[in-house]
Amino acid sequence: MERLDTFRDIAPYRGQDFLDAVARVKQNKAGIGEILASVVPKEQRLTLPGLAEKTAYVLEQLDHVENYDDFQRTITAGVFLPMILENSVDAFTISGTEHLDSESSYLYVSTHRDIILDCALIDLALAKEGQMLCEMAIGDNLLLNEFVTDL
Repeated sequence: MERLDTFRDIAPYRGQDFLDAVARVKQNKAGIGEILASVVPKEQRLTLPGLAEKTAYVLEQLDHVENYDDFQRTITAGVFLPMILENSVDAFTISGTEHLDSESSYLYVSTHRDIILDCALIDLALAKEGQMLCEMAIGDNLLLNEFVTDL
């Protein structure tokens, strides 16, 4: 246990730390709306249909999120990534997941095109196939404030 405490400041949220982070995110309705708006092209942001409804939906879903896996499947893969894909690519395809053993762990390495989106898209592919999701490691220089850190 001592070793885990040594790295607590850079460890992923677990247990009560996770629930506390979700509670803080829920308190920032405007931040959620800004994140949702940021996944569409700038020229569409002011006219984004359903932004208030999508924000309300995310807030409602956060009431049911109990751990990292729930958050990734429900919020990231359930809301944010579909919006990103809808507004940025013609197709998103995956292959090779049939070779994954759901009882094994894997190390995924991306080409670092987008430090957060790479991992999120891997998670989307894994979620679609019912596989265990991955966790990402990013530099604290990208964690601009508590809201971003919690997300």
